[in-house]
Amino acid sequence: MARYTPAEYHIVIDNSNVFLGGQLIRNEKTGVTEMNPATRVNVGNLTKKIEGGKLNIDIRTRIVGGTKPPENVRVWKEWDSNGYKCMVIDRAATGKESALDDLLHAQILILLRKYEIYNRQQVLVLVTGDGNTNYNRGGFLNVVEIALKDKWNVELWSWKLSLSQRFFEIQKLFPTQLTIKYLDPHRTNITFEERVRQN
Repeated sequence: MARYTPAEYHIVIDNSNVFLGGQLIRNEKTGVTEMNPATRVNVGNLTKKIEGGKLNIDIRTRIVGGTKPPENVRVWKEWDSNGYKCMVIDRAATGKESALDDLLHAQILILLRKYEIYNRQQVLVLVTGDGNTNYNRGGFLNVVEIALKDKWNVELWSWKLSLSQRFFEIQKLFPTQLTIKYLDPHRTNITFEERVRQN
């Protein structure tokens, strides 16, 4: 059994990356990546997996970001009932979510400053695989680098097919601070298929 390590955790989740990534599966026979739009994420089971091994009292931040429409979908109620602050913004007319990424990056940078003088080890638990440069405005890669340089530990969760390989380049520079964990081994527990309603 793992021993208790004093730390404070700040969980930031990119809802779209988690949900869309969960719909991607590599066909073992053909090697082709396929998408199943009926796949949904069980938010309660996902949060249990991410928060597993952490004392509730040590989790200082729970944030999830996403876009609307749709605004009143079940997922936001599920995140809320699991204790997450939902930051939902309008999707751009192009369908892109760059403003959402900016919002989540800003939240992480605020956390880095807010907790910089604390004596306990600070841990950013980031759930995304997004390694985009966000139109050269900075991306999750940048905020992860900043967190690591500020002596934070980073626990990165992602679907294997959604994970930018650039995170491994950062991990080589910070091998003891950056931990990469895949959601894939837990797929049967954290995803389900939503049945299509018959008229």
